[in-house]
Amino acid sequence: KVVVNFYPKCPQPDLTLGLKRHTDPGTITLLLQDTVGGLQATRDNGKTWITVQPVEGAFVFNLGDHGHYLSNGRFRNADHQAVVNSNSSRLSIATFQNPAPDATVYPLKIREGEKSVLDEPITFAEMYRRKM
Repeated sequence: KVVVNFYPKCPQPDLTLGLKRHTDPGTITLLLQDTVGGLQATRDNGKTWITVQPVEGAFVFNLGDHGHYLSNGRFRNADHQAVVNSNSSRLSIATFQNPAPDATVYPLKIREGEKSVLDEPITFAEMYRRKM
């Protein structure tokens, strides 16, 4: 799935968000930002927002919820959002790598004595439904 997002410049950017705080449901997301930027991600377990500086020709790699489950929580998926800019419009292109809706979701490898982040294998569609 490919999504193109256009965020027009906003005279009062502190009054709105381009895209509210969320995580992506799939395995990975590759995002191509323009030079304006506006992507923010959390760190410190969601306590601090950091701005992801655009690098010309580079992709931003976001781990999605499914990627978090595949790693049994070893790799975390960060909350992120898009903010608008008062001086310039912004364009981004995202490609989402998702399993089929009926694909079974479960951790790839669980170490001995480690608890699974999922109680039982479920479909990707059910994982997404539970998130909502």
